[in-house]
Amino acid sequence: MRDNDRSKSIIPDSPGRQLDLACAYWCLEDRTRAIQLVWNLCSGILNHSVNMAPDQAGGATFGLILHYLSVTAGESAATEYSLQFLRKLNLRYDKRPTLYRYPVQTVKQLLGEVDFEAVISAATKQSTLDNAFAASKVDPVVKVYLAEALFHDGALARARGDEALCSIRMDQVFELGFQAGGTRWCYARKELEERRGDKLDQPAAG
Repeated sequence: MRDNDRSKSIIPDSPGRQLDLACAYWCLEDRTRAIQLVWNLCSGILNHSVNMAPDQAGGATFGLILHYLSVTAGESAATEYSLQFLRKLNLRYDKRPTLYRYPVQTVKQLLGEVDFEAVISAATKQSTLDNAFAASKVDPVVKVYLAEALFHDGALARARGDEALCSIRMDQVFELGFQAGGTRWCYARKELEERRGDKLDQPAAG
């Protein structure tokens, strides 16, 4: 919390460490506080109190993480807010299609405009998931984007009631390792821990 306050005091319109704090609260079973923190980040993007985004899609990460948290927690109001937020970002993408970058396509996947194959192509520049995994072994940027695509495809599967696919995607994110993206990897690790009933270490980087 002190790190977040320090960050905000230096750069008032930054998101601070709220995304990391939300992950920490989630892992400590305080789901309500985790969801509220990410909801606040989405609100901050819309009211311009937060002007620094952790992605090249205008803050889509906040809405995507809120979608995952709220779907997992069964919080329908937060889920609907996350989708409203992403719809507003999507309007910006359509108006200025050359300005924004991935995870634009993941936003569009959640909104039903593109399929997972289109997301993989945009995120990794590969035509198949197997090729994307291969590319992720030599390109750290591909690894990060692949983890994002897999993670949110899992969240979307959960929203559709396909828990089996969601579990597969979370396993894949975990196997990519912490280097693929800290908070998403931590969420995936927690899911595996809950399913297996024990603590898991980070896999060796590969």
